Amino acid sequence: MRAAAVVGTEGIEADLRRHLDLHQRQLAEYEQIEQRDFPPGKDSSQDRLRHLVLRAGIDLETFWTQWLTHALEEFAELPGGSLRRACRQLCGGTALRAGTAWPCGADTRPRPGRLRPPGRRRPPA
Repeated sequence: MRAAAVVGTEGIEADLRRHLDLHQRQLAEYEQIEQRDFPPGKDSSQDRLRHLVLRAGIDLETFWTQWLTHALEEFAELPGGSLRRACRQLCGGTALRAGTAWPCGADTRPRPGRLRPPGRRRPPA
């Protein structure tokens, strides 16, 4: 998502929907396990610890389904992003240069740290 804020949102919606589906299915499975394996009154120490672990999974999947649902709602309201538009906003570039991902010609070779368009420096430490 952070990269999409810079390089555009193409393909992100489908990926968000795919992840949402996966987390919804996992949540449903965990909830079925909870109903099946932890009826009221099953509260030995071992059962309570197992249920606690399962609840952690349920809570995690609940978080992801809520976050992904919210992300998709936000995504639906965003104008279509693009690399060219992001570069214009960041560094005023207008034409793609050969061998670069940034229209302004920023060096995009993999290296530690963040990708920065020309003229943008890291803040002093």
